[in-house]
Amino acid sequence: MKDPESMILISIETPPADREVEMGELVCVAVVQASNVIRDVREMITNALGGRMVRYETLLETTLQRGFARLREELAARGYDGAVGVRLAHPDIVAGGAELVVYATGFRFRDAEAAQAQGTDV
Repeated sequence: MKDPESMILISIETPPADREVEMGELVCVAVVQASNVIRDVREMITNALGGRMVRYETLLETTLQRGFARLREELAARGYDGAVGVRLAHPDIVAGGAELVVYATGFRFRDAEAAQAQGTDV
């Protein structure tokens, strides 16, 4: 399995142009991060009075980072080198937590041996 930390995540629709790549399939992960009752009560008070909802910002940021980490792990498990078209779907604070879907299209770099076997250059 590839190292998830080495995964390249790109939000544009095309992979890096400096190397030949093989496009793969759509890879999706869903992440749900639990909050706690005290955090929810504090944020309801902040919401009623107005102001920045720092605890929910932190919750959503943590959920986002977990989503990217899970996407990298799933890409690595499928043998991809990275992903293009990385998108986030409906990040949302829900009762008791946060939810997020992260999805992208995986790609693999074509190595020199594979390219030579197919009669192409890298």
